[in-house]
Order: sequence, then structure tokens, then C-alpha cells
Amino acid sequence: GNGDPSNASHNGHAAGGFLLDNDNSVATSGSSAFAKLAGKDNVTPNGILGAQGVLYGGYFQGGVSAQSYSFAHNDLTDLEKKLQQLVIVAGSNIFIVTESVFSMDGDFCPIDALILLSKKYDAHIIMDEAHATGVVGNRGEGLVQSYRLQNEIFCRIHTFGKACGCHGAVVLGSQSLKDFCINFARSFIYSTALPEHAAAIIQRSYQVFPLMDAERVHLQKLINQFQSSILHYEKLVSQTPIQIVIIPGNDAIKKISAILQESGFDVRPILYPTVPAGKERLRIVLHAFNTGEELSQLIELLRV
Repeated sequence: GNGDPSNASHNGHAAGGFLLDNDNSVATSGSSAFAKLAGKDNVTPNGILGAQGVLYGGYFQGGVSAQSYSFAHNDLTDLEKKLQQLVIVAGSNIFIVTESVFSMDGDFCPIDALILLSKKYDAHIIMDEAHATGVVGNRGEGLVQSYRLQNEIFCRIHTFGKACGCHGAVVLGSQSLKDFCINFARSFIYSTALPEHAAAIIQRSYQVFPLMDAERVHLQKLINQFQSSILHYEKLVSQTPIQIVIIPGNDAIKKISAILQESGFDVRPILYPTVPAGKERLRIVLHAFNTGEELSQLIELLRV
């Protein structure tokens, strides 16, 4: 479909062009375009704990021949050092790939500072909004649009497999980006369209998101409750529904997770090598249907 950037109601995301993809993963939906954009002369710094699916998806398709580099999680000093080195050889062919809400840490991308850096070095930002869709912003529009910064971001990707409860994804950007993807993005060209029932579910989700103010307010109360609690383990700072508790060691984290699951809480362990050794963690995802009493019970189990 084609959206009018002056009227967000056309597609919910105020984009000049948007492209629906049948695949649920950023790895395919985003990197399909990314693989072509990042040609052999392009250099792509990538957040080490960021949206690596975009980058790796491109490799799996055999499309990314660009060099790739990592910068430390949300470390803009480290990112700038990489940019200073890369701009000499890459010029304007630099893409910064990141998440608006980090799936394994729960924190936000420092979007304002990131945009300033991208402008300073003429780099292009590709933003994965998977964990912000439906949750972040007054209407669930995501981090970028909640700050009205959509015109500063080269490409945004919203997946439909989380808040929408469906599958597929949308790549948002300019009309030129849309045209480019239609003509060069292999995973889009050689895929089938979303089935009608999926399109209907996605459409209904976007109709419901703006009406869920009470649910977002309740979610924020749960976030504040968890963040203000005192636990026996290290707790990362997060103002999103993704809450992280660090328990070093695969065996240790699996043991605690099993105790929580036996108590009725579906909290899964994130093990090494998915995360660095010593940084194994519980990934607690809060939902609007959770109650304060349930969260208090979980907190008590983590105080033991």
C-alpha cells in the first residue's frame, strides 16, 4: 500500500511508503531490502545486542556482501569511533541497525542522540520497532513516531507477530525505498501475499491500539512496581514491559526459572550463548492482563 506522510491515519505509521511482507521476522522483512541496500561497498555497523536478525537474515539470503561491525550496547561513544573509521572508506554508504526497544535488555534506544550521530556522519538508520508496536506511544505507534521523528529515520520495521498476534511485517520509509524494495528485495518478490484473514487481523489490531489507553497505563504501573522492588538478584533498568533479572550461569538460571514455572509463572531463561557468559537472565514480559497481585507474588519468589 501507499501512505500519505501528512496523514497517519492512512497506515497508522505516517510513512511516505509502506510494504507489507508475509514473513513475520525482521530477519527476512527488513534484510530483504537491507541486503540489496548494503552492497559490496557499504559498511554496516550493527548494535551487538541490537536487531542482529536484520543483518544475519541478509547473510542467510546471500545478499549482504558489505562489511559489518558491532558497537557496544547503546554505547554512542563506541558507535562514533566506528563511524569515524568507516566514513573514510564508506562515505555515505553506512547503515546503523538498531532496535527501538531492545528485546534482551528491555531498554530504549537513545533515539535523539543516535539521529544526531547519523546526520553528523551521513549514515542511515534502520529501526526495528517489533517490541514497541502497540505498546509505546499514546496510540501504540512505536518509539520513533511517538517522538515525531519518522522523517529522520531511513527505514522502520514493525512486525505483526507480537502485539498484533498475527504474522507478517511492514517496512516503512519513503516512496523511493518502497519502489526499491518492490524491484530488488528478493524475499518480497518471491513470496506470496498475506492471506485475507491475516490482513483483517492486522487491520483490526491497528484499530484497537489507539483505544487501549487504560491497558498502557496499567502496564506502566506494573513496570513501576517491578522497577521499585528490591530483589535478591541484579535487575536491569527498563521502562518497558520487558524486565530483565540477571542470574549468572546456565544451571543457576534454569533452576530459578523452573521454580517460577512450577509456581505458575511462564518466565523463560535466556542462556549463554544467546547472551554473554555471566549475563544469563530471566526475561520477564509484563502484559496488560497481569495483575499487581500476580506481580507481587513473582517479586516475592525473586527475593528468596
